[in-house]
Amino acid sequence: MVKFFLIVLSGLALMGCGSSDLEQARIEDQKVISDLKAKLADAQSAMEVRQNEIDRLTRQMQDVTSKNNELQNLLKTRIEQKTAKPEPPGRVELLGAKALAEYKAEQLSRRVEKLTTDLDQRERELAEINQKTKNQGAEVEQLRQTVAELQKTDANRTAELQGRIESITKQLKERSDAAEQFRQQLNERTELLNALKNAVADAGKLKTTAESENATLRQALEETKKQLEAANAATEEARQEAVKFHAYGEQIYTQSGQWKQYAEQMKQEAERLNSELQAATTEITQLQEQVQTLQAEIQKPSTVERLLQPPDVPGEQQTQSLN
Repeated sequence: MVKFFLIVLSGLALMGCGSSDLEQARIEDQKVISDLKAKLADAQSAMEVRQNEIDRLTRQMQDVTSKNNELQNLLKTRIEQKTAKPEPPGRVELLGAKALAEYKAEQLSRRVEKLTTDLDQRERELAEINQKTKNQGAEVEQLRQTVAELQKTDANRTAELQGRIESITKQLKERSDAAEQFRQQLNERTELLNALKNAVADAGKLKTTAESENATLRQALEETKKQLEAANAATEEARQEAVKFHAYGEQIYTQSGQWKQYAEQMKQEAERLNSELQAATTEITQLQEQVQTLQAEIQKPSTVERLLQPPDVPGEQQTQSLN
C-alpha cells in the first residue's frame, strides 16, 4: 500500500508538470498572436503614412499639371498676341521683340520640360508607392489571415486544453478521494498495528508466565518421575515380599496344618498384594502415559509462541490479509 501511495503522489506530481507545460504553450501562443497583432498595427500605420504620401504627391502632381497647363496657355496666348500685333515700323525693334519672344518661349519650354520630367518622376514614385501599398496590403491581408488562423487554432487549443484540464481535475479529484481513502486505511492499520504491538507485549508477558508454568511443569514432571521410580521400587519390593510370603506360606502349609489357616490368610494377603501390584502396575502405566502426554505438551509450542512466530507469507500478503 505504501508503494501505491508513492505511485499516486508521483502521478499527481507528473500531472502538475503536464499542466504547467500546457500553460507555457498557451502563453507562447498568446505571445505570437500579440506579436502578429503588433506587426499588423505597424503595417496599417505604414499604409496610412504611404496613403498620406500618395495623397500629397497626387496634389503636387495636380499642381504641377495645372501650372504646366497655365504656362502652355500663357505661351500660346503670347504667341497669338505677337502674331496678331502689326509689324513694327523698325526692323531692329522687330528683331529685338522676336528674340525676346523666342527667349521667353525657350524659357517656358524648359520650364514645361522640367515640370514634365518632375511629373513623370512623381508618377513613377506614385506607381512605386502604389505597388508597395499593394504588396503591403497583401502582406496585411496575409497577416490578418494568419492572425485569424492563429486565433482559431488558439480557440481550438484552448477548448482542448480546457477539456484536458477538466479531465485532469476529475482525475485529481478521484485520486484525492483515493488518497483520502488510503489515508483512512493507513490510520486504521496504524491503530491495528498499535493493537498488535499491545498484543505482542501482552503475549510477551504471557510467554514469561508460560515459561514459568513450563518450568513448574518440568519440575512436577521430574518429581512425578521420581515418584514413579519410587513406586516401581516399592512395587518390586512388594512383589518380592509377596513372593516371599507366598513361599513362606507354602512352606508353613506343608509343614503344619495349624499354619494352614495362617497360610490361607497369607495367600489372601499375597493375592491382595498381587492385586495391589496389578493396580500399581496399571497406575504406573497411566502415569507413564501422562508423562508422555506432558512431554508432548512441553515440546509443542505454546499459544503465545505461535503468536510470536513470524508469518510464513511475504510481507505484502500479510498486509493484504490485514485488509
